[in-house]
Amino acid sequence: MGEKEPIESFDTNQLPSNNPMEDKRAEARCTLSGGLLFGVFDGHGGPRCAEIVSNRLLSYIAASLLPHSTLNEYLASSDGKKGPMDFIEHYNENDYRISEREASVYAKSFKTYVVQLASRKQPFTSVEDALKFSFLKLDNDLSREVLEEEDPVLKARALGAALSGSVGCVALVDGADLHIAAVGDCGAVLGVTSGHKSWAAKSLTAQHTAQNGQEVMRVLREHPGEEKESLIRDGRLLGRLQPLRAFGDFRYDSSRIKVITFHLLKWLTKVCLPPLKDAHTPPYLTARPDVTYHRLRPHDKFLVIASDGLWEMASPLEVVRLIGNHLSSRVFLGPFSVPHKNERVRRVESKVQRSRRGDVEVETTDVNSATHLIRTILGSGAGKGFTTVNLSLMLSLPQDIVRRFRDDITITVVFFNTSYLTKRSSSK
Repeated sequence: MGEKEPIESFDTNQLPSNNPMEDKRAEARCTLSGGLLFGVFDGHGGPRCAEIVSNRLLSYIAASLLPHSTLNEYLASSDGKKGPMDFIEHYNENDYRISEREASVYAKSFKTYVVQLASRKQPFTSVEDALKFSFLKLDNDLSREVLEEEDPVLKARALGAALSGSVGCVALVDGADLHIAAVGDCGAVLGVTSGHKSWAAKSLTAQHTAQNGQEVMRVLREHPGEEKESLIRDGRLLGRLQPLRAFGDFRYDSSRIKVITFHLLKWLTKVCLPPLKDAHTPPYLTARPDVTYHRLRPHDKFLVIASDGLWEMASPLEVVRLIGNHLSSRVFLGPFSVPHKNERVRRVESKVQRSRRGDVEVETTDVNSATHLIRTILGSGAGKGFTTVNLSLMLSLPQDIVRRFRDDITITVVFFNTSYLTKRSSSK
């Protein structure tokens, strides 16, 4: 990144459980506004929806943050040759490769989206509104593309996204302003220093599951007249779906699924779309995210965004402490330089001792904090302490049983630039 930027660096890693892996991730810079975007997406019912959302959502967000004048300049100069990638610069090589024909479909939808943004009578009053609009618009485009596509191959691929689903969490860092937009059960936690060798965890997301009482109450409010036991059964929406918000999963919206079914009978059998007999007041699912704002301060050191495969195995505080200790260990294990060649041995020894005060109990050779987090948690064997035996067992589980022990895990750790945040804080 750079000294004059809010982010110093970021680490990311993934460990599959499903085959193919259903987790996806994306990191990018907004080329026209300068903000930085980090996203983690967890698919269900297959990887298709998560693939498409991870590939497209960041562009939708980047466009929503721009003023009308910039959007109109883009539309006037695009001449049909520019696309969504002109709004962002990806930092990662996305493992989802789209064909030229798919890219053309997505570019057409994106241009329509930009036209809608530019034609709004009033700009968004807040970043929160812009984020919510981009999430919902992409979700709507996923179903519209199924109906409008005439090519049978592309229609089938679009249908794969419409009938599968994905949750996701996106972080937008713009200067010292941090916005988190989340739908489903991916989570974001801030690592905060709270004294010498002490860490605190600040959760910035709430899981949209039946374990969240407020989320259950939202579902009940939106479906008056239906019994809670009918809406939420066995901890799932209508007894079927665990997340209460998600992209895709259009069978939970009867209006959309009826139209999709009518247009696709030549590709599907009715068995593919069993009716939801207990659905009385659809739609039951939304891709509208909860948005959290946080003003970054010098004691905010890093942000962890991860799929629920991590949060099922460790608490936010455990995750923050592991990353914090690893951060201290990386500093300690780095090269130690002596300022002057004639420095006295006693003074050098004193400096080494002072540097050890931030050391951790177990030193690590992992450079990547996300890798260290995965390795340590898997090797800790239900809190009994890290051993290489535990780690080897968890990493060598056969494909047919590994899902019983853990889910796909995707982690992105974003490290903030303390010098930058200190200057911004002092200038307020």
